[in-house]
Amino acid sequence: MTGDDRPVPGDPVDGPADDLSEPTGPSELTWAWGLLRGMVGGVFEGLLRWKLRYRGIEHVPATGGAVIVWNHHSYSDFLFVALGIVRHRGRPVRILGKAEVWENPVTRWFADQAGAVPVYRLTEGGGRDALRAAVAALQAGDLVMLAPEQTISRSFELLPFASGAARMALAAGVPVIPVAGWGSHRAYTKGHAPVPVVGIPIEVWYGEPLHLAPAMDPDHATATIRAALEPMVHELQEAYPDTPAPDDDWWLPRRLGGSAPGHDDVVADHEAWRRSRGGGGR
Repeated sequence: MTGDDRPVPGDPVDGPADDLSEPTGPSELTWAWGLLRGMVGGVFEGLLRWKLRYRGIEHVPATGGAVIVWNHHSYSDFLFVALGIVRHRGRPVRILGKAEVWENPVTRWFADQAGAVPVYRLTEGGGRDALRAAVAALQAGDLVMLAPEQTISRSFELLPFASGAARMALAAGVPVIPVAGWGSHRAYTKGHAPVPVVGIPIEVWYGEPLHLAPAMDPDHATATIRAALEPMVHELQEAYPDTPAPDDDWWLPRRLGGSAPGHDDVVADHEAWRRSRGGGGR
């Protein structure tokens, strides 16, 4: 596995999620969530002095199911999206992620503590199982979180979305909460070695709930979700308080004058990879 193909949370379109069992009620915060909250706070906010700033957290419902989607820009971005919900709404999140996450002991530990669920992307029929299980969790009142891009975007612009988030929201009759994040990619993202940067801002913005019409076509619903999230991502990027040095602008998208890879090339590479895997993300 190369540095550019490291496991990241993905969309449940082609593998089973047997660990996401049929729930009888919404999940509750456990000691593991408290431990994870303390460790994330201790390491990132304490040791590294990262400045976490949350906006719009009131848009996450206090009760009931919802699908949480976010722009995938780093290997740790999902932690900060989930942490805001745990801290400020007092709710756990069921994160759907690629099964490869569990191959690495570090990412496996974080994924387990965050209540993540492995998605076996290349197992026949597994996508349907994952979708059914996620819908059951949503109907029981859980928050289910996934990255519709299926992989980190090296251009830091949104990649094409898979339809899993829209399908499960439509099937369960729950809203979708779009979440934009920015900043954690400066420490560790696809194509770059991890760097212990200190004092960086981490921005997370929870958007207004999207209530999809029951009769909406999944592709139309997916486009609606993407259209809501993209301007949020752009606003966070454009208002980000740090400015890169001329020789350190790799973490800024080209749209803003940075030297991140061109988006057209990144999308072409992503689509080629999807075709080689029969449609699955990476």
